Amino acid sequence: VADCHDCFGDIKRKTGRSQAALIDYQTSLQIRIKATGEDSLYCAKSFHNIGKILYSQSKFTEALHLYQKSCDIQLLQLENSKTTTIDIAEVYSDIGLVYRSQGKYHDALAMFNQSFNSVSTILGQYNLQVAELYNKIGSIYLLQNQLDKAMATLTTASNIIYQIAGHSSLEAVSNYNNIASLHLKQNKLHKAELACLNALSIQKARLENPHQFFTESYIILSQIYKQLKKYNEANSVLQQCLDSQSTILGHDHLKMAKCYFEQGQIYRLQGMHNKSLSVYQKCIKIQLTWLNNIDQDLAKTYHEIGLTYSLLCQDSNALIVYQKALKIYLQIVGMDNLTIALLYNDIGVVNRQLGQYTDAIMMHTQCIKIQRRLLGDCNLPLAISYGNIAFAYKLSQTCKYDSAVAMFQKKLKIQLSLLGKDHIDVATTYSDIGSIYRLQNNYIEALQMYRKCHKIQRKVLGKDHIEIANTCRNMGLIYALQGQFDEASSLYEYCLQIQHQTLSLNNLDIALTYEYFGTLYSSCQNYDNALLMFDKCLAIKLEILGDEHYDLANTYDHIGSVYYSTDQFDQALDSFQTCLKLQDKHRDHDHLQVATTYYHLGKVYYSQSQYDSALRMYFKCQDIQLKLLGEKNVTIAKLYCSIGLVYESKKLFSDALLLYQKCLAIQLTHLGNNNLEVSLTLSNIASVYKAQGKFDDALTLYHDCLDIDERLSANHSSRILALYRNIASISDLINKHEDAIKAYQKCHHIQLKLFGKMSLEVASTLKDMASIYFKLKKYDEAISYFQKCKDILHKILGEKNLPVINIYNKLTCIYTEQGQQDKALSMFHRGLDIFIATQKVESSEGDDNDSSQSRVNNPKLTLLEITDIQEQLIRNYNSLIGAIHDDMGNNSISVTRLDEAIEICSKIKQIQQQGLGKSHPDLAVTNCHLGAIYAKRGKYEDALRMFQQSIDIHNKNASKDNFILADNYQSIATIYKLNGKNNSAATMYQKSLNIQKDLLGTNHPKIVDICQEMATICTDES
Repeated sequence: VADCHDCFGDIKRKTGRSQAALIDYQTSLQIRIKATGEDSLYCAKSFHNIGKILYSQSKFTEALHLYQKSCDIQLLQLENSKTTTIDIAEVYSDIGLVYRSQGKYHDALAMFNQSFNSVSTILGQYNLQVAELYNKIGSIYLLQNQLDKAMATLTTASNIIYQIAGHSSLEAVSNYNNIASLHLKQNKLHKAELACLNALSIQKARLENPHQFFTESYIILSQIYKQLKKYNEANSVLQQCLDSQSTILGHDHLKMAKCYFEQGQIYRLQGMHNKSLSVYQKCIKIQLTWLNNIDQDLAKTYHEIGLTYSLLCQDSNALIVYQKALKIYLQIVGMDNLTIALLYNDIGVVNRQLGQYTDAIMMHTQCIKIQRRLLGDCNLPLAISYGNIAFAYKLSQTCKYDSAVAMFQKKLKIQLSLLGKDHIDVATTYSDIGSIYRLQNNYIEALQMYRKCHKIQRKVLGKDHIEIANTCRNMGLIYALQGQFDEASSLYEYCLQIQHQTLSLNNLDIALTYEYFGTLYSSCQNYDNALLMFDKCLAIKLEILGDEHYDLANTYDHIGSVYYSTDQFDQALDSFQTCLKLQDKHRDHDHLQVATTYYHLGKVYYSQSQYDSALRMYFKCQDIQLKLLGEKNVTIAKLYCSIGLVYESKKLFSDALLLYQKCLAIQLTHLGNNNLEVSLTLSNIASVYKAQGKFDDALTLYHDCLDIDERLSANHSSRILALYRNIASISDLINKHEDAIKAYQKCHHIQLKLFGKMSLEVASTLKDMASIYFKLKKYDEAISYFQKCKDILHKILGEKNLPVINIYNKLTCIYTEQGQQDKALSMFHRGLDIFIATQKVESSEGDDNDSSQSRVNNPKLTLLEITDIQEQLIRNYNSLIGAIHDDMGNNSISVTRLDEAIEICSKIKQIQQQGLGKSHPDLAVTNCHLGAIYAKRGKYEDALRMFQQSIDIHNKNASKDNFILADNYQSIATIYKLNGKNNSAATMYQKSLNIQKDLLGTNHPKIVDICQEMATICTDES
């Protein structure tokens, strides 16, 4: 009867009905205890059977206890005979399976070898049971990554099976599966696929289809396709498995959970993280029904769910689930286990994402200790852990880049030893090292690493593989950072070409390339194309991820940066605030990426001159960064620099200087003095010195910056250009004009390389050089450079634009100093006409476009810039009017020139009325000048009207400039006298005389002149 219960139990166990099988085995045990006693060989068999059920339920401790009990009974019974049996060999083998499941590979190997010795002693070396043990021993070598030993052992198993049972026997299935797993680890994916398909074809031919034993082969095949990144094929295989197994076992069977587990991994790798999470939840629901709370498969699923939460940026949830997995694993396998090491590793990754870098390094260190203790100093899992701790060092509070490189070098050494120099994982490590060098601004070393990576990838994967695309993108980024934009663009184009051939149009990798392109265009100041690229990236992400996914935040951040760079500050604020909302939803408030967004908001407010709002954002950023990074981090240094800029703008130069110096101290500690970030901070300090009038100190620092940048940047970088401009500006201020010209010539050379001949940047430098030549009285050179500047402005902005007025103003000054009044008047007239035309366009904004809009290109200038243009026009006007008055006094002025003067004065008056109002005191002066010219022209009525308007404005403003009032009275008197109105003339002379006596005294020549005129009137009357 007990034997019958055993048979029922065997059938139920093999059909997956483990709980029903357990009841039969326990019934059999109770009968045998009554019949033969607990220490009989019959009971040993029952203990063994019950242990198998407990093992299948992942109750490893209980299973091991029963196996050991069965083993002890059999050993006791056989002690006197000094022999062994097949039954005890089977128990040894099953104990080995328990140790294998617990990750105790050395103990498992010892048990399998003990079983092997027993079986080979009884049956010899050449039988199927020995082959099965070879398979199990080979599986341990696989798990230990001792691939050569695994290959030798599995090959021996194959030879035995093929000769005894044949290539197409069911006994060969397990061997084919193991060989497939071996080739999978060796990255020989096509061989792995062939072995797995052989296993499946045997099962389909020998077993009913569908059959529950297909599951292992289906899962291995899906893993092969997963490694090949054939995710759709992998998913199709798993779906076949699910469909066939559900027909036999039902939808809620434990074997279904295995398929769901693998399917969850596929969805995760496809970036479909929400779908992945949903499948894992199906898996764990089944597992919680079938398994107890301390089960290894349950822990594995918690582990995967944690990983998926991490990818969804739900790091707090990930940490909770990882802790559940860790608790289960520790109870099942104890501390010294590779699974525990892997979990420590993943917890470290989440700590890193939460900005808890110290905890991350501690977790990765624990992982490494376990791996070194169990696997030695040269194994691939240890290499992966070195890589993870390197990433933690890379992001740690003190940005330990050297430590990160050291860890990556350890990883590389292991990989080169185990995988060889041309393995694809070696290429990945070269790429990771390149990323550290990039952060250190060591672009030459970074490029060397990426090229090594690229060389291996081309050799192993071919020139058009998707990984090649990623490496080309990384190399492109280095070229972009060096200012070599053409090379960067070419590599990005090649990356995109491969992606379009390999991936679907809506793919997140393609979106990332668009993002890199957008950043490149931003660096080139090609903001329209940058925005186009970021919009393409955003459209793909929205379609794949929806509008609330965290990955959108980065794209909104880029879009905000473009708007910021194009002075569209309201749109920039909208984008950064959208980014912040997504971060608040998915990240903890105290997260570094949240801090970065506060930083960007601060930059926008700073650019809008909202300095208090900028400081508020910067201080929020500072609170997070100090909490997560500490006060000596280079990221904090960058923030100090930005706060310093705000203080500098508020004229708080001492506060600004203090922050720049704090920034510099941190940078020198971590980056050394030969670094571009250090150069930028020195440049800011120089700017403060310049504002404080410490020109020599500022000039010294700018030259120090130039030395650094010329060593590290591309020859024509925008940074070097800015430094030369600052050096030129200060040299000009301290009257080192020749040095200034040399610096501007350097600027001009770089600008021609960067922007071409026809650019506003080149025009600006030409204008600055011309201004210095003007100061040096080198008029021909000045005129030549001003003319070149004017030609560029006309070409780019059209004939009529505000910036060109400055050029006409300068030319007016030069011709005036040269005494070429006609040329001066011509230049002034042109500038004046353009100014009036642009102001008309300005005042008509909002109306329908008319022809003037097409004739006048009025780029956005600040009110201060427009006012400066206007003031320069007035200064030139006063200079020209002075010359005209001199000519009028000498009677050497033509009628034509008088008419020109009237036109100019009228236009100046129009400008003043528009800008200052009709009652401004300056208009009194202009009316006085205009009246004098009308009088000289013989247009006395117009002259009298102008003088009277001047007097009215003077009286209305109670102006203290009584000289103008006296001049007006005297000029009116002169007109009256010329027209025979002596009494009226005398009255006006008297008013002028009274004012000028108070101002000049009675003995001044002007008083004498007025008295003589009045005497003439008296003589005429008498």
